[in-house]
Amino acid sequence: MKIEEATAEDVVPIARVLVDEFHTEYENYFPPVDVKKTIEYIGDHYHRGKIFVAKRDGEVVGVTMAKPTAFWFSHSQYINEGVFYVSPRARRSRAAKLLTTELKAYARSLHLPLMLGISSGDRVKAKDKFFESQGFTRIGGLYLCAAETHKQQ
Repeated sequence: MKIEEATAEDVVPIARVLVDEFHTEYENYFPPVDVKKTIEYIGDHYHRGKIFVAKRDGEVVGVTMAKPTAFWFSHSQYINEGVFYVSPRARRSRAAKLLTTELKAYARSLHLPLMLGISSGDRVKAKDKFFESQGFTRIGGLYLCAAETHKQQ
């Protein structure tokens, strides 16, 4: 498993994984995909934040993207996760841990807290255990890794 910061060449493979795998996995819950909007969303994170991909044998099997944004109630910023997805075929690998490590390093480099809103999927208890082991605190449906926590890790 290899984690890389996404390049322009990764945009289409990222979109393909998100459309073909993520959306297919949850198509009973979400509306149809607008590919143009998907590409624009990925592009916005590519230009204003960071995108990290997990690759196995050169193939994208996981992706996370995040960018700085302000809290809705404050001018203070945090790193907001826009996507965190690991393909079912890579869920027993280290992909999620490695992607989380990259997100935390990105947030740490900007001295900002990191917030993940993992809103889809099941196995909530397993997710809680995983994210807590990575230094996050669950707040409702969000996982927060405070800026102070980053300094200690």
